[in-house]
Amino acid sequence: MQDNKSRYLQNQSIDNINRVRKDRAIANRNNDLQYAMSRSPEFYQDRDNLRDIKGILASTAAMTTDQNEKRNMYQMLMNQMKGGDKGARLIDTSGLPVGATRYGRTLFNDPAKSQGFLGDLNSFRTGKMKQQ
Repeated sequence: MQDNKSRYLQNQSIDNINRVRKDRAIANRNNDLQYAMSRSPEFYQDRDNLRDIKGILASTAAMTTDQNEKRNMYQMLMNQMKGGDKGARLIDTSGLPVGATRYGRTLFNDPAKSQGFLGDLNSFRTGKMKQQ
């Protein structure tokens, strides 16, 4: 049988463990770009949520229609929330293959499908791409 002091200390220990687990889960979530970018619009209206994800968004470069864009994802988000609809637009790069290179405003090249310079010249002549 436990006395009151033992029960109190045991409950304090359990509370501390749960608090640490919660803090670690929040820290992992806050450093996850996929989590930060997949939230609903209402999520971004809460200042606490914005504070939690600011670090990961501020360290992520924005992929926009302007190749010379210097703003990060947090700055782009703040601009959109403010109602700014001028300037560069974000590009969804989620469907791009690994290693894709950008060569235009919204154009990307898949290196796995590259046929080289002579292959491109031949495609211009025949109208057909080389089969991979």
